[in-house]
Amino acid sequence: MGENKVLPDLRIDEEAEMKKSALSVVFFKIVYSKEDVASQTDQFKPEMAHQVFLNESIFGYRSLSIGLYYLHNSARCYLDVQKTEAQVKDLEADNIMECLEPWLPDEYTTSQTELEKMVADENHKQMFGVVLSEFKDTKERLFLDKEIQVNYKVTKCDAKDESFQKFHSRFETLIVWYINDKIRARISQFFILPPLQRRGIGSQLYHTVINDIRTNPDVIDIPVEEPTPQFLVIRDYDDCTTVYKDLVNDGVQVSAGNKKKIFEYMKKHKFCKKQSQRILDILEGYKAMKSSTNDYRKFLASLKSRIAAEVERENRGSKRFCNLIRAGIVQDSTDRSVQVEAGYKDYVDEIEPSMKYLYKHFQQ
Repeated sequence: MGENKVLPDLRIDEEAEMKKSALSVVFFKIVYSKEDVASQTDQFKPEMAHQVFLNESIFGYRSLSIGLYYLHNSARCYLDVQKTEAQVKDLEADNIMECLEPWLPDEYTTSQTELEKMVADENHKQMFGVVLSEFKDTKERLFLDKEIQVNYKVTKCDAKDESFQKFHSRFETLIVWYINDKIRARISQFFILPPLQRRGIGSQLYHTVINDIRTNPDVIDIPVEEPTPQFLVIRDYDDCTTVYKDLVNDGVQVSAGNKKKIFEYMKKHKFCKKQSQRILDILEGYKAMKSSTNDYRKFLASLKSRIAAEVERENRGSKRFCNLIRAGIVQDSTDRSVQVEAGYKDYVDEIEPSMKYLYKHFQQ
């Protein structure tokens, strides 16, 4: 008897071929002249597309290109969709225009003739608002014509200006491709009346509020505006407890080596990036404090090393540092040491009360 061979499901392969990534097939171009439309230089891609195309994918096309051309001074838009639709039995291709329509600016066009007219009518000198400052572009060219000099003007616009309103309504249609529709549910104020303080009310209030906010699917993280030292301890204890329970249940050790995995738990609980690092530091410090004095010293040393690396990175990225390098001036290592020491001391002063509170109250 011959072997029963499992034949590949060609239909599945075909369906996969019909599925295009919206991030790959969509592109944008700022148009200054009619030559820009034909040129493929200076095109740029969206960073997200899930608000326009579900799961950031488009189904039903063998080849697909979606170009959105925005005129530089009016933000008027030309849409160019090039596609080869696939004929797959019982499967319907996604309606591209139906997905795009809610996110396109008013009076957009799909006509090349109309685009040429729009380019010809574009007022290149129009500026909205009052000019506050000007500066020249010294970086690489933006135009095909190398002789063109680029000057930027920063203006303060009048929101009541109808011309500006029209420009703004067209330009802001780009935002959907770059800014998430999710919400940062910022906690701005947290206050317990003095007679009711030190009764655990703050802890219960924070725990209740934060858990309720987490149930909102539109919230991505929950930062806090200028928290007081007292609030920081409440927040740190609750956040650390929440994450630590998950880690213990799943057998994940608290260590810098597990940072990536631990940060996934932070993301699940919608902690912002800064608070996530803070929680990890507090938990590491708590574990070291609980282990031995020597381990706690090692933890503080590793914390200081990380802060030193962060300071070095920030300095290298700063304009002042770049200017010093160009001038042949190397920053004094003493200055860096003072900066590191100050940053380290401030941070330890911030998180040590939370580590000690965990050491005293944590039942783990």
